[in-house]
Amino acid sequence: MNINQTAIQKVESNMINTSEKSVACEIKSAHYAHIPQLFTEDTLQSASWQSFKKSWLNLMLDNYMNDNGKYRYRRFAVFNYSDLNKCIYVEPKQPYYQALYHNTLNGGIPRHYEQFEEHILHNAIFRNILYYLVDVCTELQGPDDWFIEAHQMHIHCTKNMTGKPSPEGIHRDGRDFVFIVFIDRKNISGGQTTILDLNKIPLTHVTMLRESETLFLDDEKLFHGVSELELDQEADCGYRNVLVIAFLSKAKVNEVIKKPLNL
Repeated sequence: MNINQTAIQKVESNMINTSEKSVACEIKSAHYAHIPQLFTEDTLQSASWQSFKKSWLNLMLDNYMNDNGKYRYRRFAVFNYSDLNKCIYVEPKQPYYQALYHNTLNGGIPRHYEQFEEHILHNAIFRNILYYLVDVCTELQGPDDWFIEAHQMHIHCTKNMTGKPSPEGIHRDGRDFVFIVFIDRKNISGGQTTILDLNKIPLTHVTMLRESETLFLDDEKLFHGVSELELDQEADCGYRNVLVIAFLSKAKVNEVIKKPLNL
């Protein structure tokens, strides 16, 4: 472990509604879990949540859209979890990579995005999410070291522009587990997540509406996609904000990410 890496310290709190064991049990059974509200009502009224939510106003335009779309804004950060130290560390800034096989629209190249803002990396909400997800993954497949990627995603739509949360269509992300945490939305319809089995037969449809509503996906056993955003008639613009966090076992990182990028 690089001693210069910044540690993300675990927060002991009662912020989260649902036990890791119950979520892991649901994922083992159905390969996904849907949590209507991850955080308690008190937490969603807290200064930490409001600061976390507000940071979605400061994302950067995604310039890697091969459909020339100007509807997606994002930030990206990479972490690693050491089971030996029981600690999450911030990785140096690096590009995001998906194989073209998994993302036929934008995959096959390194995509460089701005890092999360420093205050968000140490925000109590974000720290709780990261360590909670580590615990879920540990319940699922035992102790492991994890490569963790986090994306702040803002999808924008106007009267002249449809917003596309998954412009690549029905897809897998090419990771072990994917977690989608809903932040907020305004002036839109659509944005329905469809979860499908490996034969692309739909298993369920979820339109996330409540702050901190969360989907947990076993990416090796499922496909997923999100329908386009349509602007409400009386509005000039609308949006949907989510946090996406993907886990990949460190044993797979070289093959999946580092080798294609020559890192």
